[in-house]
Amino acid sequence: MRIPFLLLLVCLAASFSGLCSLPPGEDDLVPSLQVVWKKLEVGREHPEDDPERNWRMGLGGVVPVPSGWEIDWVEDELTGVAVEDSTGRKASETKCYSGGFDRKTVHLLVEPQDWLPSAGTQWVEVKGKLPLVISFREAVSEPVALKLEKGASVPLVLKGAGIGKDGKARDVRVKLVIRKYGDVALDREWEGENKKMLKVEVDADEPLGIRDFILQAVDGTPVAAEMCGWSTLGREWKIAPVMEGKLQVAVRYSQHLQRCKALIDGRASLAGFREGKTGKGRGPGSGISKTGHSAMKSGGISSSEGRLPVDESHPSVAAEVTRLIVERVDAEEAGEDAMQMVFEIELTSKTAAVFGGGADMREQSLEVTDSTGRVLSPAMFDLTWLRSRNLEKGQAMISLCGKSPGPASPGAEWVRIRGTLHVPVGVKRESPVYELPLQKGAELQIPVPGMSGSGGEGHDVAASGDVPVCRLKLEGVKEQGNGDLHAQVSLSVEGVPFDLECFEVVDGKGLPLKNAVSAGSSVSMGPLGQERFWHQRFKFKGGADAERLRVRLKYRADAETVAVPVDCTIGPEGPLL
Repeated sequence: MRIPFLLLLVCLAASFSGLCSLPPGEDDLVPSLQVVWKKLEVGREHPEDDPERNWRMGLGGVVPVPSGWEIDWVEDELTGVAVEDSTGRKASETKCYSGGFDRKTVHLLVEPQDWLPSAGTQWVEVKGKLPLVISFREAVSEPVALKLEKGASVPLVLKGAGIGKDGKARDVRVKLVIRKYGDVALDREWEGENKKMLKVEVDADEPLGIRDFILQAVDGTPVAAEMCGWSTLGREWKIAPVMEGKLQVAVRYSQHLQRCKALIDGRASLAGFREGKTGKGRGPGSGISKTGHSAMKSGGISSSEGRLPVDESHPSVAAEVTRLIVERVDAEEAGEDAMQMVFEIELTSKTAAVFGGGADMREQSLEVTDSTGRVLSPAMFDLTWLRSRNLEKGQAMISLCGKSPGPASPGAEWVRIRGTLHVPVGVKRESPVYELPLQKGAELQIPVPGMSGSGGEGHDVAASGDVPVCRLKLEGVKEQGNGDLHAQVSLSVEGVPFDLECFEVVDGKGLPLKNAVSAGSSVSMGPLGQERFWHQRFKFKGGADAERLRVRLKYRADAETVAVPVDCTIGPEGPLL
């Protein structure tokens, strides 16, 4: 009963003093940690990451710490991580990455290099250790005055914030530095609020466990701050301007750091995950499929049977599965821990075409079966909003994501997804160039592009007084301190079908304006679904050289719903042809 009583004293001390002290023999209380596997993923690299689009496999997991403990950092070197599949084939090289942590959980990614499991693999096993630094105790530094300007710094000593090679606590001399202080950025705020962005970091020669910062005015009153960014040694906030031009800043940090190693020991399969020293006797992967991979080659499911005929009168569209994810769904999302499979399917037009912005049938499903012959839950695809990418020779590609609740059967070696997706396919067109006064609130009534008689220059809304079907509007026009100009172009269409792809800002010759950079876009719909809104933000480097803004609309037209047959089989080793 001695340990619970001492832990109670720890919590009582923390509630009164803000510091949490461990009892004697605290080294014995350092918790045992283990990776809990969350995701098995096999997929093709995206073109921007790998032009050859090779297939890769990765496993994702998390390391949670018990209540009262916090994670301060992950050590640089991971020791002896080994990957092996159920056939005995081993990866010659494996890289491990810490994908970030929230002080309560570390996210781990394991990627075998130039390696995929063998055909017929039922599971993949991972073993190793993840070195961490964790802590149970915290302290708050004395507040120091910091001038509100970029680059301003002040020295500070964080007592007991370091850890020596012998594991003992040591004081660390650091600097508090303002990395950023200035007007709110374009993508943070548009108008109407006088706010500043403030970024403060601890500059140190060694890792530290920085938990938070306390911001106060010179007179000690708290400063209202909305956190907008986070790093291991700093924070970024949106704050109201401080009249004195200075802040009192204190650092809340970890003390009495402890080194430990989280155990990496588990198996991942299409049926799910399990952790344990032996990986035997429970969980997925313990059964043996009687059909197996060989069933595909003789009398089993074929990747070519059951395909629907393609209507050659429509633009030809090919379907390919490019990613399979088996993952645990957190309790917060599903009500209880559950499994699901996620399929990523790419649709590519074989001729010059463009995919529409949304399908008439928003939710569509494909059938899913596994190598044991079991029919699984269908994969549901939401096609409400579609974003396509332009390829060479006018072709287009779109990526769709579908989810199937539940995992495959124990011992399953592959899953097959098949059926038909119905997607809108059309052509890309351009509107005439419209001109707007370069001022906030400028509006123009224009004919809906693509409709009969839609040419023309448009009419000034304020002058005409008509209720427009299609409104082109300029918002958020604001000059910046560095000489740039920020503005947002918006379009609203009501009661008629229209599918905008993007706005294009052009010069007097109709060519894209060289100093105009798109800073993000969004699409929304009115409450009754009859009105749609498009918004695109622009940065004009060096400002505008004219009193009017010329805008061209690029839109999708002549869309027809095309039936696209899908029939793909994939396992941990990638697609099965």
